[in-house]
Amino acid sequence: MAENTFYFSHDYNTRMDEKIKELIYHHGYLGYGLYWAFVEDLYNNANALRINFNRIASEYNTDVFVVKSIIYDFDLFVVDDDKYFHSNSVQKRLIERQSKSEKARESAFSRWKKPDNAIALQPESECIAIKERKVKEIKLKESIELPFNTIDFFNKWNEWKEYKKQQHKFTFKTGSTEKTSLNQLVQLSKNNVDIAIDIINQSIASGWKGFFEIKNKQNATKPNNETRFDARIEYANRWNNQDIEIKENN
Repeated sequence: MAENTFYFSHDYNTRMDEKIKELIYHHGYLGYGLYWAFVEDLYNNANALRINFNRIASEYNTDVFVVKSIIYDFDLFVVDDDKYFHSNSVQKRLIERQSKSEKARESAFSRWKKPDNAIALQPESECIAIKERKVKEIKLKESIELPFNTIDFFNKWNEWKEYKKQQHKFTFKTGSTEKTSLNQLVQLSKNNVDIAIDIINQSIASGWKGFFEIKNKQNATKPNNETRFDARIEYANRWNNQDIEIKENN
């Protein structure tokens, strides 16, 4: 199990709750397992998840109908303007955990006043700060909204990020840099999801680090001088794109 992992209480009699019984009656233990998966995600995202049924269904390898039903039908979650959903029970436990953390921090500060304890207790405070930063980083990564709301594009974008990581040792360091890359893709594709997917496929097949317009097959009939000129322009664009991504890695 990973270090610096948060734990949340799981009542041993959860299955006796009438809402959970209804959930299991309609969707079996698949629905029960998905319910706890949603709860885990809520704990990792400050108790707020964006409602994107296609993405959620793809992530958990289930049907959109099941996802909608679990969120809406059993009064287990609260929906905010059809954009986000959260859990009142998760919120209650987060408040309790924060209260305990603050009391522990106050106790630690009072003990730090004693010279013998100051050095021994400092690492615990640093560990708490690291956990809080990790939660914020996870929330930032999950907040990216894709420009095309289709499963094909969702899968292709994840394939692109994995390709960049494996082939070019590159990962988006911030949400803003990933959003910039998505905006470039939208412009090149003229806001067409099929063209956007073709552009990604072209870059992966060519081993490129960035995105470029789909090659025009008619270029093969151009005079030699014009063909060579276009090749120089394409090379310059690729070089500039590499330079931008090197800066992002730094």
